[in-house]
Amino acid sequence: MIKILIEYIINGDDIEIEMIKFLIEQANEKDFISKLNEEKYGDYLLLNAIKKNNIEMVNLLIEFANEDKIKLNLNKRNKFGDTQLIIACKKRNKELIKCLLKYKKIKINKRTKYRINALMIACYFKEKDIVDWIIERNDVDLKIQDNKNNLPLHIACYLNNIEIVRSLVDVNIKNKENLSNVMNCYSDTPLDIAEEYNNKEMINCLNGIKDRVELEIEDIDSDSPSYSMTNEMNYSKCKRIKIKDMNRSICLIKVEEGYGTGSFIEIPIPSSKNPMKGLMTNNHVINEKKLKPGESFEIYIFSENNKPIQIKINDKNFVFTSELIDVTFIELSDETINKFNPYFLNISNIDVREDEPIEILQFPNKELSLAKGKIEEIYSFNIYHNISTYFGSSGSPLLNENYEVVGIHKSSLKDKNMNVAVKCSEIEFAIRTLYDNKDVYGIGKARESAKLLSEPEMDILNEYGLKLKLSSDDINELKEDIIQSNKSEYEKTIKLNELEILQKSLFYCTFSEKLLLYRTNYVWYITYLSKEENIFISKFNLDNLKLLNWYPLISNSKELDSSIESEIEGREFILITWLKLTELMYL
Repeated sequence: MIKILIEYIINGDDIEIEMIKFLIEQANEKDFISKLNEEKYGDYLLLNAIKKNNIEMVNLLIEFANEDKIKLNLNKRNKFGDTQLIIACKKRNKELIKCLLKYKKIKINKRTKYRINALMIACYFKEKDIVDWIIERNDVDLKIQDNKNNLPLHIACYLNNIEIVRSLVDVNIKNKENLSNVMNCYSDTPLDIAEEYNNKEMINCLNGIKDRVELEIEDIDSDSPSYSMTNEMNYSKCKRIKIKDMNRSICLIKVEEGYGTGSFIEIPIPSSKNPMKGLMTNNHVINEKKLKPGESFEIYIFSENNKPIQIKINDKNFVFTSELIDVTFIELSDETINKFNPYFLNISNIDVREDEPIEILQFPNKELSLAKGKIEEIYSFNIYHNISTYFGSSGSPLLNENYEVVGIHKSSLKDKNMNVAVKCSEIEFAIRTLYDNKDVYGIGKARESAKLLSEPEMDILNEYGLKLKLSSDDINELKEDIIQSNKSEYEKTIKLNELEILQKSLFYCTFSEKLLLYRTNYVWYITYLSKEENIFISKFNLDNLKLLNWYPLISNSKELDSSIESEIEGREFILITWLKLTELMYL
């Protein structure tokens, strides 16, 4: 009965508030409230209200919770490791934050898996109002540190934000604490940072605490035990594939003058029980220009009649593409699948390793070909292998000994006498990120490159130290190189399209010249350039950029590639963490 009433309330927006008041305040059944709490319907109502940004409902539920009429678990982490307060701070939803802070049992010091809390996030986004609301509470802990021993004060100083520094220092003075000389893992104190900026106002503010206090920063984490994400990929069973099924698992793709290979693959998204089935190939075979609703292309499968099958893009099925990892995935409708009954290969739930034997399925001349080899090297999201490939094999699947897909072949490297593919784990990460966010950003985001940023958005990135790498002169020079090349008109068109994407996607760091960043539609990538790599990408060709040691800046991950982490300093770490917190905001 309660479940029916709750669902009725949720589905009827106009009657939500009054109905909730009636149910909780006027219910006569003695066990009604206990039953409501037992089934956790209070949380159900709260999450629904937050999702709809129904501030009035959130306020009401928190009011009842403070009166012990219902139980709420606002401090519970979601599957990504974030609490509702953390999420609200990331989205800078000020009205919601004010509501959540009214909850008596809110744990404002609770940290994410990578050890930053709501106050730190407010500092990262330079939101002084939110900072002030949080530090007004008596239970705020300004001595909490992240995994690099940064205090909120360090973050505000690195971002050169005197207003937030003042607010934090005022609380320190009130508490008779001096945090100006607390050192982080980069041997920086807040005072050191202010002096590096030569910000006299900030220096004076930090020196304003007369009483020096010997601080013992406790490594206390009141959070619940660390969250372990369930790997949705643990579903595929080891099996050999029959030749007739291999023939049905691959196709030849024809797009205008270009050819490539397509693999029919099943991805455990949204779950292993409800996977997506689709066609996977390279972005350079089918790019975003050909993924708009109404566009179409032809595929050839193994059959006696050898007739092409037309695949038409619609706006309902999930479509993903990325020029950097060079992958396109097109979900196929049941109607399309029933037309030719393809065999869908499974993705391996274990990353391939160096020296591991692999095989590749190819479809030259519309005939199945199977070749064997091994993994020579793994670098970033790229797999380097020694299998001989035919012309038109771009998009062919690499298989492990269990005939599970571990990578998608991309191209040959003549200078290294090797071939390169992209890891399936990177592909799944990209697709899952965009699939999980389709309700917020729309299904169309996944089929396009990173959005064109507005002037205010670019101003914010510039403020944090990020600027576009390619100038107008660089673009004109690169365009001229493409136009004067010996490529066909079709190939020139593709390269000019790639240049358009590079122009809006490639960034450098103004205070760290060796950091290069790339903006995809699902994550920021970062790499630390060596002298050799700087020379290697002097022309900023996308083919060269794909081969760099890119590392994704994943929002809820505390890991950073060791080759990058060993080179960066405190200010770079702050930039990287801020980019993680922005998630898809600037993508």
